[in-house]
Amino acid sequence: EIDEFDRDDTVYLMAFGEDERLVGSVRLLTTLNDHMLSGPFKPMFPDIGFESSATWEATRFVVQCDRNVQPNNVSTAACEILHGMCRFGLDNGVSFITAVYDAGMSRLYRRCGLSNVELGRYRTVEHGAIFVGLWELSDALEASILRATGLGGISGAQQITEQAA
Repeated sequence: EIDEFDRDDTVYLMAFGEDERLVGSVRLLTTLNDHMLSGPFKPMFPDIGFESSATWEATRFVVQCDRNVQPNNVSTAACEILHGMCRFGLDNGVSFITAVYDAGMSRLYRRCGLSNVELGRYRTVEHGAIFVGLWELSDALEASILRATGLGGISGAQQITEQAA
């Protein structure tokens, strides 16, 4: 599925299973250009908006067919993607990630060590509560994710560098 938000400036983070098959992904959009909150979700949240190189939006978070689970009972792929979002921000000058999500994702975020500021809530008959959240990216948030998920704190690139030293 491709839409108008799949552009040259869109970033995709992907998680692969042990068999090297894609098991999860998230799409990250700069808020300097059109994004979901400024487009399809604007009628639900008319008073919330972002337009900053320091704030990116996470959309299309999906994990499927990942049977590996971390100690927090969340799939390894979901944990890796959330950690990857934090690392992406820290490595690229992004200070905040925003997302529109449902109650199920709210629980997943908490179980993975992410606490956020809830900026808005919209209730639908079909989907229940829909939220807009904002996460401030920091070393402390990364440490919280690593603690909650049980993921190792050293990336493969860091391990190679450390072994060579």
